[in-house]
Order: sequence, then C-alpha cells, then structure tokens
Amino acid sequence: MREKSVELDESVSEILERLHRQTARVDGMLSGALDTVDRAGEYVADAVSGPVRQISAVLASIKAIVGALRAPSPASRRTIDSGDEDGGF
Repeated sequence: MREKSVELDESVSEILERLHRQTARVDGMLSGALDTVDRAGEYVADAVSGPVRQISAVLASIKAIVGALRAPSPASRRTIDSGDEDGGF
C-alpha cells in the first residue's frame, strides 16, 4: 500500500510539473500575441491620425475661406450702413 502511495505521489508530481510547464508556455505565447496586436494597433492609430488631422485642417481652411468670401466687404458695409442712416431721416 505504501509503495502504491509513493508511486501515486510521483505520478501526481510529474503531471503537475508538466502542467506547469505547459501553462508557462501558453502564457508566453499569449503574451507575445497580445504584444503584437498592441503594437499593430498603435501603428494603425498613428497611421490614421496624421492624415485625419491634415484633412481636418484643410476642411477648416476651406470653411474659413468660404466664410470670408460670403461676408460683405468692409467698403460695402459702410455704404449700406450710410444709406440706412440717411434713408431713415
């Protein structure tokens, strides 16, 4: 009985040791894969954010130009304002 108990103990210890090695191996593989995914995500974010900022700047410039072109010129504003004051008297 004692012999069988010792054999069982050795078998369980061997199984636990193998399990520990496999767990460490899987952990290393998953850590490496997640690190790769993280680096790829950072690369994509950097690659996309630069052009998006440039497009936003171009659109803001176009909006400012269109706004400036739609506004009446300062000289015509003075003429319109002068005519309103004289016409009211």
